[in-house]
Amino acid sequence: MSSVVFDQEVLRKYQEQPEAEASIGHIRSLTLRTRDLHILHDFYLLGTEYLWTLMDNFVTAIPLKEWAHWQSYNVPYIGHEKMNALSKQDTLFDFVKTLTVLGSQINELGSRFDLQAEPLFALGNLSMKDRAVLTCALPRKTSPGEFLQRVQALNSFVLETLSTHRLRAFLRGIGYNSSQLDKLYSLKLLTTFAAIAAVTSRASLWTATFQEARDYAVARMLEWNEPENRPSEYLEDYKIIEATFEKLEPIFAIYDLRQLSAHNVGSEVEDQIESVLENRLKSRLNREDYRGHTLQMYRALIESLRSILELDDYAI
Repeated sequence: MSSVVFDQEVLRKYQEQPEAEASIGHIRSLTLRTRDLHILHDFYLLGTEYLWTLMDNFVTAIPLKEWAHWQSYNVPYIGHEKMNALSKQDTLFDFVKTLTVLGSQINELGSRFDLQAEPLFALGNLSMKDRAVLTCALPRKTSPGEFLQRVQALNSFVLETLSTHRLRAFLRGIGYNSSQLDKLYSLKLLTTFAAIAAVTSRASLWTATFQEARDYAVARMLEWNEPENRPSEYLEDYKIIEATFEKLEPIFAIYDLRQLSAHNVGSEVEDQIESVLENRLKSRLNREDYRGHTLQMYRALIESLRSILELDDYAI
């Protein structure tokens, strides 16, 4: 049986409908329920690029009145080898699932440091509206406004679920009683914990207990905040702290970009986007490829959160 391939942008018309429900299942099979059509499992996502199905499934699932719309996004057969490679790549749905899993894993890591701590990410408050924005198929020609809308959704879906109050209580609970603590907001508090976790991982190689490693790391973090009083024998630990902060720069890029309006984006706003990407991500803005930059932000946030978990088994 012959297969047909479409650009994933074909799905936007349906995903943007208020009542739309979309998800993926086994081998990235798509389920999509809207007022215009129901797709149940027989259509498959190929990374963030394409959608394919068998011709018989297409004829059965897509109403005749929708065929012209689908035809406009039909692409020539891309070949078995490319289809196979793309089928192994993450979709937007996979990105969103990974973000929620990473939040849960960081919560678990926090409980390893303090059994009494409340979850750092309030995952019960995840927004279905933001999820819908983040999983909606990207247009081939993504606008700067769409880029900013996705960044804002990444911020509210993940980063805004961090509680400043909980993070401060958590850090105090593990002995981090810096005079600066009350001046830090949620992202700075998260990166402080990440740095302590990274140094704890290193210290676990020679300390007898986890608590001893944790207390060592807290002491190094407190010293790092006072450069003039840093003992030189702990230079390697200070390098780890700084490297951890560098890995978490994408979080602050999202924080900086979230404040820019996604409506009527002009050259001034694009200049601000360019500045954030260069300063935070060391990345040059290509104003003709906001699609690529949008995917870059998903991946950068995932890698930042994942870096917090790159610890030895002993530390976790």
